[in-house]
Amino acid sequence: MWWLGIRDVEKERYSADGPIFEHDERNFRSGFEAALRLRDRNRSYEECYQELDVDARDSAAFRRGYERGRQYLKTFRKHASA
Repeated sequence: MWWLGIRDVEKERYSADGPIFEHDERNFRSGFEAALRLRDRNRSYEECYQELDVDARDSAAFRRGYERGRQYLKTFRKHASA
């Protein structure tokens, strides 16, 4: 359910850069969720690469999702502490 609340924003941002979101959504979302996992928080993609989902971690969509997830978490924390 939480994904439905942010999906449209992520779709708009993703599609603005060219690729079709619906085609990449599964890998993008997997990357986004990976960045939010407690064990991976505050770690770059490179730092936790070996521990990431083996099937998706090499896709560009997964990496984009991971980076967006990190940005989302940073923004969330900033607003939560204000």
